[in-house]
Amino acid sequence: MHNLISAVMMLAACALIGNAKATSLLEHLRTLEAIKADMTSIKLEMRYSADTLSRMLPRMSGLKLKRLWTIVADKVSDTPTNELWEIIAADRSSALDIARMTDDDIAPLKSFIYDLGSSDISTQEKKIELSIAKAEEVLAARKKEITSKAKVIRTLGLLAGVAGAIIML
Repeated sequence: MHNLISAVMMLAACALIGNAKATSLLEHLRTLEAIKADMTSIKLEMRYSADTLSRMLPRMSGLKLKRLWTIVADKVSDTPTNELWEIIAADRSSALDIARMTDDDIAPLKSFIYDLGSSDISTQEKKIELSIAKAEEVLAARKKEITSKAKVIRTLGLLAGVAGAIIML
């Protein structure tokens, strides 16, 4: 009886560990989706608002990575854009886990931030549209990769639990 209980616990534990790891990967995907959505919202707001970024960003309520854009709003007027990215990368509370992101993952966001305030509105808008298009490409590629990895990890967790349960019986 103890072996049966141990086997069931082993199966459940391994399945939960696999599911937790897969959920972590999917959270990374949600962060990439949030980056793209926020960039699109900011582009639209820039198009229809005559306000500066430092005034526009704090009042935008629909942004998903609010802390990231708060940093941008606070620093954009008095910080060169190349230094602005370093400030964002150093800030651990921005809800942007840069350590887990590849250079390809963050390239569209970096480009977007570098293009903020870099030229007149129409040129800036075109550059931002290119950054958003690149974010869509990265998101599509990563979505396929991450969902397949998440399925594999969940399956491996379950199979490891089954193997452990068989050994315990």
